[in-house]
Amino acid sequence: MLALVVFALEWSKQGYRDAIQFAISEINESADNFLIDEKEADRINENLKTILRKVYQND
Repeated sequence: MLALVVFALEWSKQGYRDAIQFAISEINESADNFLIDEKEADRINENLKTILRKVYQND
């Protein structure tokens, strides 16, 4: 049972990582296509990268 819980937690962390990395790439693409301001994209990406680092730190 414990192994299943550990597996579920690791799978969940990977899901968070993938979602954050996908969001960063989508924001960059939106900035490249002038859909959002580049400075705003940078600010959002920095916040997402901070969250991503915290997820990695908890490993």
